[in-house]
Amino acid sequence: MMQFIYVLITLMVFAVFHNLYQRYKRPLPNPLFWSISTLIALIVTNVLPYEGYREGTQLINFFLGPATVVLAIPMYRQRELLKVYWKPILIGICFSVAASALCITGLSTVLKLSDSLYLSLLPKSITTPIGISLSEVIGGIPALTVVSIIITGIVGAMISPFFLDLARVKHPIAKGIGIGASSHVVGTTKAIEMGEIEGAMSSLSIALAGVTTYLAIPLYLMLLSKIFV
Repeated sequence: MMQFIYVLITLMVFAVFHNLYQRYKRPLPNPLFWSISTLIALIVTNVLPYEGYREGTQLINFFLGPATVVLAIPMYRQRELLKVYWKPILIGICFSVAASALCITGLSTVLKLSDSLYLSLLPKSITTPIGISLSEVIGGIPALTVVSIIITGIVGAMISPFFLDLARVKHPIAKGIGIGASSHVVGTTKAIEMGEIEGAMSSLSIALAGVTTYLAIPLYLMLLSKIFV
């Protein structure tokens, strides 16, 4: 019974902030950001027991995978565009994966982060299930990886419209690829708001960027170890 109560509380909190977001349509009232912040505050102040809440919301975690798969629907509808623009799409995703890895490496070096923290941040731009698996493979801390993925997605959804306008990116495919490859599922919710093409390309980027990152990061780390041995 308590399991459904915790799920209901989570959905109610999200519904409140989602309604605010729908009313004002501004980046700052991002419903996921405020929902997570509110729930964390309730747990920290012992209004919600951490262990009970974690156990009770496993049902939500279960639906994470199916919810990601549903994003394939707009991608299927735009399949003709994939046939025409497959080369720039693949190039854009590869550059995004490389840029993410290089940025994390550079910042980790400058900030002198520990190896475990550095490895935990490398999968920050891919969807959570793939990111957790990759973090375990390369020796990161999955819990920290999840936090970095959530923050990356929320920030991407909030600021991507501003930076796309700043960079004068107009093409819907470029917008979708940029958002999906850098801020995964959460960013894709913003891309879907922009248009069906943007949403489809962002959904495609989630899958391709995830697979590319999973395959490339171990090779990237192996290359770094040989260069700086």
